[in-house]
Amino acid sequence: MDYQLLPRFLQVELTYGCNSACTFCYNPNHRRQVDDSVRFRILHAVNDYAIDHVQLIGGEVTILPQLPAYLDALDQVRWKSIVTNGRIFVPEIIGKVDEIYLSLHGDATTHETITRAEGSFKVIEESIRGYVGAGIEVHSDTVLTKRNADQVFDIAAHAQSLGMSSLFLNIYQPAGLGARLKNDLSPSIEQIRGAITQMLAAREELGFQMQFGTSTPFCLDERLVTHELAFVCGTGDWFASIDPWGELRICNQSKRSYGNMLDEPLGKIWHKQEIANEYRDLSWMGPPCGACEFRNDCLGGCRIGDDGAPRLDPIVQRDADKLVSPERLTELRQIYETRSYDQPYV
Repeated sequence: MDYQLLPRFLQVELTYGCNSACTFCYNPNHRRQVDDSVRFRILHAVNDYAIDHVQLIGGEVTILPQLPAYLDALDQVRWKSIVTNGRIFVPEIIGKVDEIYLSLHGDATTHETITRAEGSFKVIEESIRGYVGAGIEVHSDTVLTKRNADQVFDIAAHAQSLGMSSLFLNIYQPAGLGARLKNDLSPSIEQIRGAITQMLAAREELGFQMQFGTSTPFCLDERLVTHELAFVCGTGDWFASIDPWGELRICNQSKRSYGNMLDEPLGKIWHKQEIANEYRDLSWMGPPCGACEFRNDCLGGCRIGDDGAPRLDPIVQRDADKLVSPERLTELRQIYETRSYDQPYV
């Protein structure tokens, strides 16, 4: 695997504190906090590298009074975004942030059941309207679970009606606080395929931008290739995550740290041999991924557990008998390699 000199997309977790209690939350807790001096030290260290895209995430970043100042600290960063549940509108960030990822997880009842934040849906709608009205790109950062798998088209339609720019669909992965509900939340492969049908309908009927935002093994559904819906994991290539204490992890769902930005330069951590061995070398991959035509493009989907160890995507392991056949993947590979940018897939 080729990889970037430095990660070009860096998530910085400012806090694990949150004013919601989402059933799928991959954070390890909602309690531990860090003081502002540590946050600013981390952000100033990040800023020195002039990273292409830095995303501030939690927990919930809008519960922090210094959020506008955190964005100001990243004045050398080309593109800045935040992830928020939208329950607190912060007008002071207008003009300081390029993009906001704000979560819609279904209709009002479904959303509030998933987030366990009763009465929050209308507040969130108003936050979306406020940010969109200020000229900020706002995207729906939707987690796909068993509970909302039949609402993807409707979520997209509602997001569009609020002026949002696109919807990123993130397949639930069991990690952190959300791991204990994996049987209740993990969507089946049939539900994922149904969601893909709805995504394509939203593209065609609404003209709304739809894309997966988490890793999706190409063998889940051939339309991931034919309709360019797949998202390929950036772990070890162009993505990294910094926790509230400065620890660098290769994935924000992983607990494993490879070094602390307050003690070591980012470049030194990024080029450690352990990362190369575990994430850039794909020789550990067994069947069905090891011999797959798309191995070097797909990278096996979500291949990191919360302990940091490489593994096959849980959906591939669970539904091995329902995946796109190797023969069809070979056919798709030939199309994939010969397609020009102005030629649609067939």
